[in-house]
Amino acid sequence: TDYEYRVAHANYITQYGSGDNINLFVFNASTVLNVLRKITDHMLKVDAVKEIIEDNDIPTVIFTWYKDHAQTIQRALGTNNAVLITGDTDSVLRQKDALWAQQHNKHICATIASLTECVNLSGYRQVIYFEEVYAPGANYQSLSRIVRDRNDAGLSTEPVIVHYVHA
Repeated sequence: TDYEYRVAHANYITQYGSGDNINLFVFNASTVLNVLRKITDHMLKVDAVKEIIEDNDIPTVIFTWYKDHAQTIQRALGTNNAVLITGDTDSVLRQKDALWAQQHNKHICATIASLTECVNLSGYRQVIYFEEVYAPGANYQSLSRIVRDRNDAGLSTEPVIVHYVHA
């Protein structure tokens, strides 16, 4: 919630999760950043992703930083409508799953790190960044899976639409 985010940001302490409500003390900037980013996985952001897809009604690649966020989005879109690709997915299977999804007009919910190399997703025309990596190289690499030569002698001139969902 907004309150949890403000408390964690101001005091380097949070009651993240549910159940026991154990205070989690964090003492360095990278841990604070990780906790704050996990808190931003909010259903309102998931709803925003769903609305973007409903408004444009085209197969979409949704990038996240955390695999549990990708899983949340895949469940929200429906496991029959979206393929999940994370670092847990074997590298050969990542390519196969991504190409299968592209051929069958399915959405792809993927972590940024899992789709930064060796996959041609030039058939997609819409990308949503549910969250981004602070090092811009990974964002650029993931977007380069879609914005690339389409091997059609220049016949396809449709732009790739990129959305960023920030919280």
